[in-house]
Amino acid sequence: MDGPHAHTEDPRDVARGSNPLARKELRNLARFLSAWCDAVGIHPVDLAERAERIKARWVEQNAVSKAEIKRFGSSRPHFSRLLKGQIHVEYGDRQMLQYLSEIFEIDVVQLFDTLADRVWPTIHLAPTDYIEAPLQDPQARGARYFFPLEQLAGCPMHHLYLELEPGGSSGLHRHFAGTEMMRLDEGEAVTLKFPTRARNRREIVLRRGEITFFDATLQHQVINTSDVGARLLISRNYDFDQALESGTGDGPDPGED
Repeated sequence: MDGPHAHTEDPRDVARGSNPLARKELRNLARFLSAWCDAVGIHPVDLAERAERIKARWVEQNAVSKAEIKRFGSSRPHFSRLLKGQIHVEYGDRQMLQYLSEIFEIDVVQLFDTLADRVWPTIHLAPTDYIEAPLQDPQARGARYFFPLEQLAGCPMHHLYLELEPGGSSGLHRHFAGTEMMRLDEGEAVTLKFPTRARNRREIVLRRGEITFFDATLQHQVINTSDVGARLLISRNYDFDQALESGTGDGPDPGED
């Protein structure tokens, strides 16, 4: 994995651009990385040497300057402070997230797009949570759902990928709780429909690279309105204990056609 390109501007400012979430602090990053270390049986200090090699390679490849690399700090103290939540990392700081993804060997997409605190995922305990209701819905067509292997292995992520054929759609479904995020990775445009919302808020058009957050308890359906296939990253927080206590689950509303 190559390091970020060298430049003279602050990489955090470049990455932020016009994204309103760019300055949002990833307050759960420390929690996620600590959980990852526990899951794979690695002590954070054991990754210090790897971090130093990554920094040396980036400087050698002119990916970052020696001045820029200083902000990553010395490895052992850095990891200690990072995993205590003492180092603040922003959503738009792609360079830092790239650095961490290489150290921990975690896909940067997981770090960059699924760790905003609005969509902090919990340990995945219900592997049929997303996949069953939409696929059993008769309105679903041309849709395929993919759970990342990390999620199925018990990694504290709660996301999936949805592929839609041209004109394809997910089922009309809702979840018992949480906030859902969708980002269109491939394709031209999809339409997210909310039939129970007020008339002027029933549709959201999502174009490639765009992200939207919404109340997952609302009935919703995503439709590929373009002539090319679409691929979306979907992430949602999930309170499994609440599901057990309430006896509720995800899926179509009772009595729906």
